[in-house]
Formats: sequence, C-alpha cells, structure tokens
Amino acid sequence: MARIQRDLAAGHVALARKRLRDPVHANPTRLDLREQLAAMYREIGEPSQAGRWSFLSQERTDRELSAFEKAYGSNEPQTRLDKIKDVTVGVIVIVVVLFVIGVIATVWRGASIVLGWIF
Repeated sequence: MARIQRDLAAGHVALARKRLRDPVHANPTRLDLREQLAAMYREIGEPSQAGRWSFLSQERTDRELSAFEKAYGSNEPQTRLDKIKDVTVGVIVIVVVLFVIGVIATVWRGASIVLGWIF
C-alpha cells in the first residue's frame, strides 16, 4: 500500500490503479482488496469507481452507489428482461412438447389403422 501511496503522491494515478486492480482481478472474492481499491478511488475523487468497488463492502456510501448506478446504469431493466426470457423459453418448451405429442399420436393412429389394431 505504501508503494501505491507513493505513486499517487507522484501523480502516477494509472500506475497506482493498476497495482491495485491486478490483485483484485486475480482474487475477486477478496473484499479487503476491493475496499483498498475503492479507498484509492475515493482519494482521487472518482465516486462512481469507489461505488463500483465498494458495492459489497460495509464502508460504501449512498453517494458512491448513486454515482456508480448513474455511470453504469441499474440492473433492474436487465432483471425484467431475464424474467421475460424465462417465460418465453417456458412457453416455447410447452409448444414443442405438445407438437411432439401430437406427432406421436398421429403416427400411432396411422400405424394402428395400417396394422389393424383396435383401441
């Protein structure tokens, strides 16, 4: 962290960001690394990125989350779209199953007539 602070003090923001982002990408479940990255973004005045990286943290602020949602959008429309897709897939499956049952019944009826089966 001291190296990152030196980079920031020297104005090497991109280098400091890279030094923190690489470990976060390598260990995405490490919340402590995400919190450090969020803290760096807070320090350089980027609330949307601070909100992005502190989203799962207890240290997040409403201001940062709002900036993050404003910059990247909410996932609410995507959630609605996913539900519509699920319903559509369900309807398609039902239609295909009913079609296959109809085909089987037709073949069965035709075979019974040809073979003289009585049901």
